[in-house]
Formats: sequence, structure tokens, C-alpha cells
Amino acid sequence: MPDWNKVSVRRIEDGTQGPESLVRSVAHICFTAADLEASIHFYRDILGLTPTFEFLDEHNNRFGIYFHAGERTFIELFSGTHETGITPSFRHLCLEMKDIAAAIKTIEARGGVIDRAVSTGKDGSQQAWMKDPDGNLIELFCYTDASMQRHWLK
Repeated sequence: MPDWNKVSVRRIEDGTQGPESLVRSVAHICFTAADLEASIHFYRDILGLTPTFEFLDEHNNRFGIYFHAGERTFIELFSGTHETGITPSFRHLCLEMKDIAAAIKTIEARGGVIDRAVSTGKDGSQQAWMKDPDGNLIELFCYTDASMQRHWLK
């Protein structure tokens, strides 16, 4: 990995856009949770996401859950450990916040821990970092007028 203090960012404007996208949006991201109840507490009570439905086994025990994460996007959790044959290459989950400063105050008031305070990323956006109960990195993110992504936002 490069030294992020020496990284630069540039917009791609040379006509390399592919054909019309077949993808509407990210539908969901799925995590395996070593302690499902601790993860439910984190996503529901710390981040404030709304549970939408759960998966129950033949004995009516919950082993999975879906959370609404805004518009058409969800976070799915299943209890257990990594499945054989699946090699994760996940780095982090980025959640766009309405107001990053207010979100951090609320998260901390709910018992959440912010590992890295708000800073401006190389892309011009605001970011802060935390972890869920399984150690997955969560980026709290807010676009700014200087964000490299602003051209694509609707």
C-alpha cells in the first residue's frame, strides 16, 4: 500500500466511461457476525439503522437479519464465521452521513467509539472511522463541495 500522506487524486475525464451501466445501486452488503446480538445492537442502537426482516431456522431461532441503510441499500448479517471457500477481500464499509459532526455526537452518546476523528480525505470528502463488533472497518462519510465524486451525485 502507498503512503496515504503522499497520495494524490485526479479526476478521470478522458472518455474511458464504459457502456451504459446495468447496475442501479448497491443492494446490500452481507457480513458474518461472530456475535449476532452484539452486531444487531451496533447497527440498530449505535448507528440507528432500522431492522427490516430476520431469518429464522426450523426452531424459530434468529440466525440472520436485514437492516435498511437508506434508499435502496441494506446491510445483511448472518451469525457464524467465514465459510470455507470464501476468501474475503473486504476493506471497509462506507456509510454516507447526513451531517457527519451530528452523527458522531449521536454515535458517541449511544456508546459507539470513533477510532479516527473527522478529517478531509484525499478525495475532498469528510471521513471518520470506527469498527463494528467483528472488527469490520466502518467509514462515516460526508460529501463536500470539494468532493471528487460531486460530478456524479444526483
